[in-house]
Amino acid sequence: MVEYEKIKQTYAMAHFQLSSPLKFFTQLLKPYPGDIIKTILAVFMTTAAILGVGYGLRQLVDQGFSAENQHLLNLSALTLFGLASVLSFSAYLRTSTTSLLAEKITNDLRQRLFNQTLALPFTTYESLKLGGILSTLSTDTDQIRQFTSGSAAVAIRTVLQLLGATTLLIYQSPKLSLYVFTLLPLVLVPLFFFGRKVKTLTKDVQEQEGVALSFAEERINALSTLKAFGAEPNTQEIFSQQMHKKMSLIRPRTHYRSLLISLVILLVFSSIAAVLWLGALEVMDDKLSPGQLSAFVFYAIIVAGSLNNFADVIANMTQTFGALDRVIAFLNYKREDQNISSEILKPFKSLYLDNIKFTYPMRPETLVLKGISLALSQKQKVAIVGPSGSGKSTIFKLLLQFYQPDSGEITLDKSPYTKTPLQGCRSLFALVPQDPVIFNASILENIKIANPNAATKEIKKALYDAHILEFSDRFPHGLETILGEKGVRLSGGQKQRIALARALLKNAPIMLLDEATNALDSESERHIQQALQGSLKNKAALIIAHRLSTVKEADEIILLEDGLIQARGTHKELMNSSPLYKKLAKQQFLD
Repeated sequence: MVEYEKIKQTYAMAHFQLSSPLKFFTQLLKPYPGDIIKTILAVFMTTAAILGVGYGLRQLVDQGFSAENQHLLNLSALTLFGLASVLSFSAYLRTSTTSLLAEKITNDLRQRLFNQTLALPFTTYESLKLGGILSTLSTDTDQIRQFTSGSAAVAIRTVLQLLGATTLLIYQSPKLSLYVFTLLPLVLVPLFFFGRKVKTLTKDVQEQEGVALSFAEERINALSTLKAFGAEPNTQEIFSQQMHKKMSLIRPRTHYRSLLISLVILLVFSSIAAVLWLGALEVMDDKLSPGQLSAFVFYAIIVAGSLNNFADVIANMTQTFGALDRVIAFLNYKREDQNISSEILKPFKSLYLDNIKFTYPMRPETLVLKGISLALSQKQKVAIVGPSGSGKSTIFKLLLQFYQPDSGEITLDKSPYTKTPLQGCRSLFALVPQDPVIFNASILENIKIANPNAATKEIKKALYDAHILEFSDRFPHGLETILGEKGVRLSGGQKQRIALARALLKNAPIMLLDEATNALDSESERHIQQALQGSLKNKAALIIAHRLSTVKEADEIILLEDGLIQARGTHKELMNSSPLYKKLAKQQFLD
């Protein structure tokens, strides 16, 4: 089943209602009524000018050529020149307005998509592919922009021309018009049949492109690992297969779209030739004037051209509606919190986890936490130790509300955690992760992410405490040095110091330290430990560690194994009562 169908099923289960592509597109245009009015005015002017040419042509032939009237001939020619001027101006007005309107709604749409990306909960990202998101943000919005700047106005103009030219055809010759309408179904049947086929294939192409982009993004991010293991040839082969699969979908789409256009051209112009022949017979029998036949043929060409344009417009529209479907599907994902508050919860009195059980949504068969309870109060230091995979980092994710417990309750100052504003909860914590994220920005910008409005004095203290200046001064541009993609210019230890400075600058009441110095050398670790001791003096802390000496000084140490608390107490108590803790102490986190 394709990704789009999976998404629709997800929404159905969540009681979400997908908007129709046309309704959603109308909503995108709604903020710009002035541009829409100008576009519609330009389209009406263009249509009127084109249809007026037929009348001018009839006058030119019947009154100018046939009657040999010089005055009428000049007047007819001037009329055609005037219509050409109107057509030229309306074309400028339409193209300039629609191009600018397309850029406006594309910017609006990309902003909405980006905001939605940041607002999605972690559970959603377990099922979404990053390449699919990037494809929606880029390829799909580009398709919508192209449709708005060109095909949308052309579609309106084509409908108006078709209606106007058809009316004038009947006025010129009802008999010949009957022939035209008899032949019309021959054009419309392949139009609708092949149009539906193109739409289906276009969706499949867009989804496969998302899969390929996701694979490419993931592998590029892991380039050092690929090179270290010599995995480039295999990776190239897999990407080539994915692109080949995309091409296997593009080929039939191109075939059907081209076949659609070619069939319409054949049928339309064959019909015109037949009508022209019948019209010539009418002129020879004096049932139709040469001017009427000229105007009729002109309007017949307009009808034929409009139908031919329909083939291309509908093909473009099917691609655009496919893109709109994907955009709507993404925007309809449930956001993390619809009422995010900026309230800062400082200070706090107590934080309590009561009998927490948890499984990750994509691994429902594995119970990660099996009923753990722990408490944290102001200025208290609690360390969590245990073998890898025992659930230590999962506790941090629950506290930050990346996920919600399956059962049990987290309370903050005796109130349910879920009733506290999301951003308020997160404002309690300053996180130092095991694998710090470094952005492609300057050292200073990376640190100020935690507190963009921090005072200079606060920034300097964070830089000093995290020993940032020891390595930043060696860069040519100091703190303004751009660190490159994922901090490629930094060592592991330098990245960790930036993460520490970031956490210190946030100045939250609770520090979450997840292997906070695992990438530091012994000398740097000693300096950071000293800085942490000073920074943690008036803060609460949850500490995950293998070798932090801070663990020995914690008020309480919790030993986790396989999602269960096996023992708790001070370092001295656990060394005497827990064989597992004693083993870990000797092997891992004690120098």
